[in-house]
Amino acid sequence: MKRGIVSPVFTYIFVIIAGSVILLFFTYFSYNQLYVGNRLNAIDVAKTLDDNLNSFIISKNSDKDINFGFDVRLLFNNIVCGTLSLDEGNNIRTNKVIFSPKVLDGDNLKTWTLSWKYPFHITNFYYLSNEDSIYYLVYDSNSKKFVEDTFFDQNSQYKIPSRFGIRKISKSDLNNNLVTNLLGKYDFVKLVYFTQPNLSPNDRLRIVEIDNNIARFYNEDREDIILSEEFMIGAIFSEDYNNFRCGFDQSISNLKSLSKLYLSKQEKLSIPAKGLTCNYAAINSNLNYFITTDPTIANLQTYNNNVANLQTNNNDLEGDENCESLF
Repeated sequence: MKRGIVSPVFTYIFVIIAGSVILLFFTYFSYNQLYVGNRLNAIDVAKTLDDNLNSFIISKNSDKDINFGFDVRLLFNNIVCGTLSLDEGNNIRTNKVIFSPKVLDGDNLKTWTLSWKYPFHITNFYYLSNEDSIYYLVYDSNSKKFVEDTFFDQNSQYKIPSRFGIRKISKSDLNNNLVTNLLGKYDFVKLVYFTQPNLSPNDRLRIVEIDNNIARFYNEDREDIILSEEFMIGAIFSEDYNNFRCGFDQSISNLKSLSKLYLSKQEKLSIPAKGLTCNYAAINSNLNYFITTDPTIANLQTYNNNVANLQTNNNDLEGDENCESLF
């Protein structure tokens, strides 16, 4: 071969190698762009959900369906409490107190919000589910009236909206064959007992017992307190103890923060004006109790008594034309 002359064979090899490198580059670039696009889209969907929940935050009791127009896989409190995301997206922080299964699939989301007052408005609770989730409230002769009057009576403020398809069933009618059938139809199956459970939990069957002011999560062998009916409904919709506890802790944090704000307001109102002195000492004590004390099973009765006393003390101020109530 003469010097300076390149064989056509080597030219073809060079073209093939160079073309392959360029093709791999653009393939990799396109894949990364698609991946980033999916992640951005996931964040957009999560933010859209958060915005939709914001749209009825002023309501004391409201429910609706949120339709995304395409299938999504939503994750709630995934790894980090107080977050929501899609499978391929980053977690985004939300200040919403959400009780739901950990994962909800589909193009439609069922949502319900209730205002939690203790005794002043603290925050809204959000209960979320979908078509692939089923809940049974299990009662016996002692708890039947409570279950029906609280969750199914049209006049009850805690009536669970019909869109969720919550069922009630007598403990005597519940058996393994029914559960097996449910597990074959639904992704998420939960039995909420208002009596002693007669079935055992497993990886796919969630079981909770609600006994007065205690919620027992049998899958995790944990229990926690129920401060009000709003938390009781939270125990119904939550997938497990950790999901419930996440919402519980967020709520108590909000209670403490607002108690500090009201305490600050109380201190300003306590300054005598026009020769009048209003007694805010009792309310001061009530608010400080919330700020410094976490609710537990041991102090639950004292905690609830403090709520009643705070409401009474505020009403007494409201009834005095020379004084200003806090809320």
